[in-house]
Amino acid sequence: MNKKVINTALSLGLFLLLFIPMGINHSRLFKPLTVYGVESEVKNDTVSWWDGSAQKQFDENLMASSIARSYFIRIRNQYQYSLFHKINAKDIYEYNDLFFRFYSFTFNEEHNFIGEEKVKEKVRLLKRIQDELGDETPIITVIAPSKMQYYKDRLPAKHRTNSLQTNYVYFLKELKKNKLDVVDFNRFFLDNRSTTPAVFGSGGIHWSEHACATAMDSLVKFVSHRKGVEFARFDIEPWFNNGFSEQDLDISLMLNRIVKPKDNNLRAVKLSPIPNQRKIKAVIITDSFCFTIFTTGAGDLIFTPDTYFHYYFGSTYTGKWATVNWENSQLSEDLAGADCVIILTDIVNMENFGFGFIEEAVKKN
Repeated sequence: MNKKVINTALSLGLFLLLFIPMGINHSRLFKPLTVYGVESEVKNDTVSWWDGSAQKQFDENLMASSIARSYFIRIRNQYQYSLFHKINAKDIYEYNDLFFRFYSFTFNEEHNFIGEEKVKEKVRLLKRIQDELGDETPIITVIAPSKMQYYKDRLPAKHRTNSLQTNYVYFLKELKKNKLDVVDFNRFFLDNRSTTPAVFGSGGIHWSEHACATAMDSLVKFVSHRKGVEFARFDIEPWFNNGFSEQDLDISLMLNRIVKPKDNNLRAVKLSPIPNQRKIKAVIITDSFCFTIFTTGAGDLIFTPDTYFHYYFGSTYTGKWATVNWENSQLSEDLAGADCVIILTDIVNMENFGFGFIEEAVKKN
C-alpha cells in the first residue's frame, strides 16, 4: 500500500471521527452523554460584528452547545485520569479506590469547629423552640453517616480526626444534656457495618439507597415510639442494579470520564408500603442527604403531601422532589400543625447547624 493511500485513509478516518459524537447524539441506539458539575455561564453581553466581539461570542456559544463538547471533555478527563491519575473536578480526592469531597486539601473535622460557646447557644435556642412547641411536637436532630468517619482507616493522617474538639462531639453532648431528641445514624452505621449492601458507594458522598431506606425505616420507628402512634412504614427489597446508581456514585460522576463508574457492592431498593397506616406530617430542615430520600421514594411513602423539605432552609420540596413556593411567614403555622420537626444534617454541615431555621423560628415565636 503506497503512502498516498495511507494518508488518504488516515485523513478520512480523522474526518469521520469528527462526526461520531453527532451520530451517537442523534442515534436512538445510544444515550447522549452529559457533563456533570458547575460550568461557567454563557455570556450574553451586547456585542458587535464590527469589533469582532460577536464572532467571538458565536464561537463560545457554539462550543458550549456543541454536540461533541461533552465527548471531548470526557476523552480528555479519561486520558488524564488513566495515564496520570489526574482528577479534573473541584474538591474531589481519591484515596485507596474511594472518592471523597473535601473543601480543602488538608480538610479535617477539627478545622471547622465553631467552638463550645456557639454550640451551647445554638442548642439553647433550639431548646427554647422545643419548650414553646411542647412535648407533643418533638424536634429531632438526625445525623447522617459520615463517609470520612466510616472509612477513616482508608484516609491519610491529615484527614483523620482524633480530637474531641469537633462540632459532632459537642452538639451530641449538648443536645443530650438538654434532653433534645437525637437519632445518630453516623454511630448506627459505624456499629452496624455492611460491605454488601454498601453504606456508601465508592464514588458517592451521600448514604446509599439501601442505607437511606434503612435509616428512614428506623426513623419512623423512632417517631412512632416517641409519639405513641404507629406511623407508615415500608418493606425494603434490595436488588442489584449492575453496580450503578446516579445518586450513589455522585462524586465519581463529577469526574466526567468515558468509563461509567460502577460499584458492585451497591444495591438499589424497591420499597413497598404497608397499607392503611398514617403518614408523618413534619417540618424538615435538611442538607443534600435528603435527595436520596427522594430518589428511593421513601419521602413520599412515610411523609404527608404537605410535609416540606427545606433544603438548607432555602429551597423547598415535597417528598416527591417537587419544588414548592414557600415563605418564611408560613413557618409558625407549619410548626403548629406538625407531628414533629426534623433537622437532617451530616457532620461537616454541623458548623451551620439548623441552616438558619433556629434563628427564624425564635424570631417568629
